Amino acid sequence: MRSSAVRPAPRPSRSTTGWRASRRKGIEYLELILVMPVLFIATIAIFEFGVLLLYEEAVTSATVEGAREAAKTTDDTVVAGVIQEFLAIHKVIFDTTTISNGGGYAYVLIERGLTTGERGNLNYAAAATGPNPLSANEVRVTVSTPLVIANDNPVPNWLRYFGLDLGTSRMRVSSLTLAE
Repeated sequence: MRSSAVRPAPRPSRSTTGWRASRRKGIEYLELILVMPVLFIATIAIFEFGVLLLYEEAVTSATVEGAREAAKTTDDTVVAGVIQEFLAIHKVIFDTTTISNGGGYAYVLIERGLTTGERGNLNYAAAATGPNPLSANEVRVTVSTPLVIANDNPVPNWLRYFGLDLGTSRMRVSSLTLAE
């Protein structure tokens, strides 16, 4: 009589399991080699864009505070000083005395109705007129600053090695308020 019990499968020999394990380990190394550069670039991008968003918030805050100060006073140097105080935290080089064509400085453009006061580096003439004409009691403050200044301040330029260079980019933020 035959036994109806099922026999267990024979166990593989040690030489077979060792070969399979080493083959699987080679595939894992290959997967790691293929995925690691993508993860590295993604990690760098997350940090760089996080700093960029922090810097954008700082420039926006400086512009809003500058517009509040411009609504209180007609002295453009005081307004530029308030903005410079906010941007100094991020090591922004701020030149309030000269207007030149260099690209490494922040500048402030203050528009009061039909008059315009410029502080710092004005890179393009179209900024003086602004996109919309102002009424007599409106004040518009525009801050323009480079994203990358010497020594990668305030925004690091780590992705330039991978084809995304922020070196010549500028951030321009405007704030509009009513004068008192």
